[in-house]
Amino acid sequence: ADWNLAQRPTKSTWWQSASVTTLKVHGSNSPSPKAGAMIEHATLRQSMPHRYPMLLVDRVIELNPKESVIAHKAVTANEPCYRGIADNAPLSSFAYPASLIMESFSQSAGVILNTAWPTMTESTSHVVMFGAISKFKFFHDVMPGDIMEHHVTMDYCSKDTAIISGQVLVGGQVIAQVARVTAVLRANVNPAPATHEREH
Repeated sequence: ADWNLAQRPTKSTWWQSASVTTLKVHGSNSPSPKAGAMIEHATLRQSMPHRYPMLLVDRVIELNPKESVIAHKAVTANEPCYRGIADNAPLSSFAYPASLIMESFSQSAGVILNTAWPTMTESTSHVVMFGAISKFKFFHDVMPGDIMEHHVTMDYCSKDTAIISGQVLVGGQVIAQVARVTAVLRANVNPAPATHEREH
């Protein structure tokens, strides 16, 4: 489901959904971030399979492996989700979709998972799947020009299951929070060759 923040009730609502985010867990050939280090976009791309228009993390501000991450996503007026909106459309039409806020948060969570499951290599072709998102609560709209700051915490992690929670802030104000995101590590039975080539 694609929930647009402009369409939700004024009173905050608890959403329950499933995320389609998947990522390949990289091994020794991928960058190994240091605790507390900032990760710029060029480096981030080396450990994430997402590409335009679905790469929704711009920069990692702070990473504490296996514990927490703070990541940024800048929302611009050129986002594909704004395509086709009339010039005279009301301001509410430009509220960033809730589904993309959840996706961006989940991709930020993937940065921690790459540190929690470091023994998996490209050749084993394991993938991380976000099977459920529980109690994602929204408080305010996100508009073009805003920078979302994802604060993600790893609450539990085993060899193949992790539980994530956190908040999304804009300008220091909490605009959303999530109680529980469940991620699982699964072997990819039909792995496709990894490629990061730009599409033309």
